[in-house]
Amino acid sequence: MNKFAPFDSRETLLRVLADFYSEYRLTESGQELLNLYVIGGSALFLRELRSRITVDIDSLVMGKHSERFWQFAHDFGVTHSLPKNWINENAKIFLPPLFDFSVDWDVVFEQENFRVHVAPTDLLLAMKLRSNRGLREEQDIFALSEECGVRDVEEAEDLLKKYYPGDDFAPLALKSLEKWLQSR
Repeated sequence: MNKFAPFDSRETLLRVLADFYSEYRLTESGQELLNLYVIGGSALFLRELRSRITVDIDSLVMGKHSERFWQFAHDFGVTHSLPKNWINENAKIFLPPLFDFSVDWDVVFEQENFRVHVAPTDLLLAMKLRSNRGLREEQDIFALSEECGVRDVEEAEDLLKKYYPGDDFAPLALKSLEKWLQSR
């Protein structure tokens, strides 16, 4: 694998995005405002809440030319020997059904018409508590619970209901949360 992948540090991930944009901005689509919203494990990585590497950037694109963006991203990945789905929308299925972007996303990279936003930690925790991916999510749940200052299951449930009214904890996620609370 080349120097870009897997993304072994926050700096590497941001450098790949900067390199991507330096080429993308030369296209007609690249002249328009483009907002990239990062979610999932890559958001934890950008927030420096995860130490293990990530091989992709789970994201959403908001902009006039999002279809062209994804095609260019694919071509860029091929040219630079990045994994096939180095940047993708796969994690968007975990977003709340009526999600709006009025929550506070932090901008972690900005260059000309390109902004990379990272999801708020409480949204990330709610997404993790709702998914049912077991040990794969455990360290993320620990880190996010700490960052969000969760003191008990009820606080975590309130946070979950904020984004997913009517939904419950995923069973494996609840076990991870309880394990973390017991270790404190």
